Amino acid sequence: MDSTFEHIGMYNFMGIFGTGAINIVLWIMSYFITTDKNIFEFIEIINIKIENYIWLTIFLFIILGYYVGTVLHELGRFLQDYTKLFGEDIFESYFNDKKCTNTERKELLKFLKKDLTIKTFNFKDLSHDEIRFLYDYCNNYIKGTGKTIRNDRTQSIFGFSRGMFVGSLSHLFIYFICVVYYKIFNRWSIIITVFLGICVLLFFHRAKIYNVARVKNVFWMYYALRKGNVK
Repeated sequence: MDSTFEHIGMYNFMGIFGTGAINIVLWIMSYFITTDKNIFEFIEIINIKIENYIWLTIFLFIILGYYVGTVLHELGRFLQDYTKLFGEDIFESYFNDKKCTNTERKELLKFLKKDLTIKTFNFKDLSHDEIRFLYDYCNNYIKGTGKTIRNDRTQSIFGFSRGMFVGSLSHLFIYFICVVYYKIFNRWSIIITVFLGICVLLFFHRAKIYNVARVKNVFWMYYALRKGNVK
């Protein structure tokens, strides 16, 4: 199992396929619950039809889940890059972290100066794009050492949260339009609408938190590796 995750990639599995699969299931569940149709009868019919094609069905579901997850991933990345929805100046977050001591900041910059053969620079004078360059360098340095588990974990949680936020928001928008258009007003439509609204707020909050955390982890991991604190 570990080798499978390592081959596929934790970020791909959680951030893309997991997001797509969960959103597909939520769409199916919301449809049957709202329309009062018997989902168990539907499952029984499906089982009869696909019992001889079970592996093909699983394969197609994985493909569909990955496709839906990829769409949500790209939409989330668009929102992140062009709207700053998940937080601005996140690359400066490490240097503004109260837990990060001045000594740690100075040593980090010292290592970067040495690795990049830069004579001198002051963090306060760096632009956002320049800090982004330092972030990318630190991230590539970590990948070169193979010590990526901590960063992969944070990145995968961020990708999952961002994808679930986009999926929940689009689900809520389309679901609300369908409920109003078809005049399906019942207790289940209200419950599902409130549930989706909570999902939007919850995953948006988590995406903002882990967007900052993933950046801090990269700088911290680079610093720890250069200090020799990571084996």
